Amino acid sequence: MKNTFFIIALFLISFISKASCEEKDMVIKKGSDIEIDIRVYNPDLKSDRLIVIFPPTGGVNFIDRNYARYFCRNDIKALIVKGWKETFEMRYDLDVHIDYYKTAQRSIDTVFEYYSDYKIGLLGTSLGAIHASISFARNDFIDKVFLVVGGGNLASMIATTDQEQTLEFKKIRFELFGFESEEEYEQALRPYIPYEVLDMEIVREGRDIGMVVSTNDVTVPTENQKSLKNKWNPDVIFTSSWNHVNTVVKTWMLNSDEILEFFQN
Repeated sequence: MKNTFFIIALFLISFISKASCEEKDMVIKKGSDIEIDIRVYNPDLKSDRLIVIFPPTGGVNFIDRNYARYFCRNDIKALIVKGWKETFEMRYDLDVHIDYYKTAQRSIDTVFEYYSDYKIGLLGTSLGAIHASISFARNDFIDKVFLVVGGGNLASMIATTDQEQTLEFKKIRFELFGFESEEEYEQALRPYIPYEVLDMEIVREGRDIGMVVSTNDVTVPTENQKSLKNKWNPDVIFTSSWNHVNTVVKTWMLNSDEILEFFQN
């Protein structure tokens, strides 16, 4: 019943929030191998702040769109990264992680280059929070990042998550490579993780970090979220005892004003 209430409320907010912001789908290209699909939300008043939003696994959803409209209605330009062209096919070798995360960061960097005149902040949820945290660690010019159920120790996350597609990959890999435990699988993954935020030193001065941590999460496991929180010492922290999906929903319902204020200040 509680979950149903939140979903219905979200749809009502989505309907109400369709205000005067201009929405525009775009494709940004660089060379022959980078192609990024984005949706831009332009406020009526000119903004020097751009919030780049990274969706969770499964792609753009109504929460991402509502965040973008909410920022836009408050005179902040917003952009959702819908996806990027990938140059490799479905593979089960461990090298695929190197290709995937390097392609992701090259694509994200291309978006930053295109909007280099703006002060850039990042908002990421779940997998999107992982992309956002890596990008924040790599790029000192990004002055604000807000992570909703993101975490560190990516090899551990891949090995232990309950996310459906990743579980299917794990099952096939255990059969192909003969892994006998999650610990063995995690250790095998480590050399193939090109960016590990827990190992990356970041410029902290003059940069703001916000996080939402779920204490009841097995998709981005709670310990992985706490590891990044302890490493980065966020300026703003919200804690939820709800599970992964419900924490994402709850954050939008209860903390969107604080997230807006985080980017405004």
